[in-house]
Amino acid sequence: DTLVQHGIFSEPAWSPDGAQLAMVIEAAYDLDIYAFDREMSIWQPLVQHGAFDFWPSWSPDGRYLAFVSDRAQCPTWTPGLSNSCDSDERSSPHGGHVYVLDILTGETTQVSDVWTTELPYWVNAQQLAFSGGDLYDLLHPSRSLWVATMPQMIAREIRLNDGAAVQMNVAEAWTSDGLRGVFQSVGQTDADIVVMSV
Repeated sequence: DTLVQHGIFSEPAWSPDGAQLAMVIEAAYDLDIYAFDREMSIWQPLVQHGAFDFWPSWSPDGRYLAFVSDRAQCPTWTPGLSNSCDSDERSSPHGGHVYVLDILTGETTQVSDVWTTELPYWVNAQQLAFSGGDLYDLLHPSRSLWVATMPQMIAREIRLNDGAAVQMNVAEAWTSDGLRGVFQSVGQTDADIVVMSV
């Protein structure tokens, strides 16, 4: 009835061919990602872990599904299981780490240890972009830019080499080949528009 589940808003995502709709479905204690097959009108699980898995994003070729999960902090929210997070003591996560599901093999890989509070998105079929940090943390806002390459699933930060301890890199855009990006780098006293070779 709603796209807000356990306090998390997660938009559905159509596969590039329009055949499947990836959608977050609330389980008793966690969030799972299911695919609705448009032709067969059935639901099939894509990601079921026991953790909060949300913000699905298809690669342009349909080979991968990126998503965010809190499973590194909370392996399960099911009461009574080992390593379970207690929902009475801990609220739903407002972010997590980026994972990628290989649709062909069924293998799920964590691509970074960086905490994100935003939906990952695809630059092209080989490059997944995401942010690190929390732009909305009122006391210590931060936002870094990251790109993970497929199929290696290796992530690296895109940043200026000016020695700044905290950077706010926002409003990014990428060329379709993923070789160059433009973003606004915000410091404590100034802001610059940067065009950078990845």
